[in-house]
Amino acid sequence: MHPAILLASFLIVGTFSSLIFKGQSKCVVEGSAYNHPFMQSMTMYIGEALCMFLYIAYITKYRERYQKKLEDAEKNGKQTKINPLLLIIPTSCDFITSTLSFFALEFMPTSLYSMVRGGGLIFTTIFSVVFLKRKIYRHHYLGLLIVMIGITTAGVVVTLKSSSGGDQSKIILGIILLVCSFITFSSQIIIEEKFFHQYELNPFQTVGIEGCWGILICGIFVAIFNYVPCPSSIADDCPPNKNLEDVSFFFKQVFTMEGNQPALLLLILFGIILILFFNAISLAITKYVSSLARNVAQVCSPFFVWMGSLILRWESFLYGQLIGYLILAFGTLIFYEIIVIPIWGFNQNTKKAIEKRKETEVLLSANSSSQDEISNGA
Repeated sequence: MHPAILLASFLIVGTFSSLIFKGQSKCVVEGSAYNHPFMQSMTMYIGEALCMFLYIAYITKYRERYQKKLEDAEKNGKQTKINPLLLIIPTSCDFITSTLSFFALEFMPTSLYSMVRGGGLIFTTIFSVVFLKRKIYRHHYLGLLIVMIGITTAGVVVTLKSSSGGDQSKIILGIILLVCSFITFSSQIIIEEKFFHQYELNPFQTVGIEGCWGILICGIFVAIFNYVPCPSSIADDCPPNKNLEDVSFFFKQVFTMEGNQPALLLLILFGIILILFFNAISLAITKYVSSLARNVAQVCSPFFVWMGSLILRWESFLYGQLIGYLILAFGTLIFYEIIVIPIWGFNQNTKKAIEKRKETEVLLSANSSSQDEISNGA
């Protein structure tokens, strides 16, 4: 598939998935709002597991192409089979990330949620340096600093503009939960990247296996949290049983045709379908285009989510939030060298500058060797 189509699909599906999952929490059925972050994680994993059908369809239709890829991978020193148990590790990280994120999405505006998620770049960079031994230079530090300023600006503006102290407390709690999720999100990204370097993995297959593990892991924790009382600070946002999850009430809300039904049921089904494609597209971009392209596309995603929230009248326009987003986007583009600052040494260690220095060194070395040969011949 053409890279431009992948990136456009990533933006469209990512925007709609954020809006749909927020829309679910706004539905009221049986006199209560739909507050089921753990079951939202479960529906997400159902969507991921369905990717196995896409994988089966792919290897059935393109069997020769698939076999050739495996043969080429073996020639390049990659392994073509991975122990499915290994994928429990990134899936566990994803479960923690997703659950914390769904709680955060429940407590804060969708646009702010999307913008704060840009801070995952900071933790991913730290983990890349520590575990993948990557070097970062001064333009990377500058980009990360600007990203932090942008997120802080947007967060402060939205929090101060919220209508009550209770809303402010929820927004702050949502931001804290989202920041905590960055740790496991970054861990998942690093682990999956190492797997892709070591193994020849089909994106559909990888997402499908992770989805199956996710259903198992999520099912275990749903059974546990069905009996764990809600903290008093979020008691108003918990199911009627006042526990962190209420599975029986989840099914009652989903299949009772009153209140905001059948809108809730349709949103859940659409959410499963969008997750099915979103995760596959994300891994396809990382594998076939680049993680850089994926991250640059993510810079645009908060803007589209914000526009969607404004169109649906879930939020009001705030100039301060726009400034925060522009700062965040500017910092991210500096980090990924889309924007290069030509002063104070910020352009000395970009990828292009490093490649240019290497080419110059090779030419100088070749010229030096030629001169030595001429001298020896004389």
